[in-house]
Amino acid sequence: MEIDLVTREDLKDIVASEVSSLREEILAEMKRILQKPYLTNKELIRRTGWSSRTLQYLRDTRQIPFIKHGGKILYDSSDINDFLNRHKIDSRDA
Repeated sequence: MEIDLVTREDLKDIVASEVSSLREEILAEMKRILQKPYLTNKELIRRTGWSSRTLQYLRDTRQIPFIKHGGKILYDSSDINDFLNRHKIDSRDA
């Protein structure tokens, strides 16, 4: 039976490599999401952390504009950014 020992340096290198790889994936995904002019429900949920029910409520109460073509719902990224900025609370006001 063969036993492999991992030194602290080896472990640091492995962790650093994995963290770097994950960081690159996250940055690429963020860039892809932020560059899209229109967002789907799934993308908006991922971006904001809102639930699908919250999105439905915001649409029903006409708080956020949306595009509906057939069964597909899209949100203009700039409209969502405007909505978020209107509801932004500055730290000095809190």
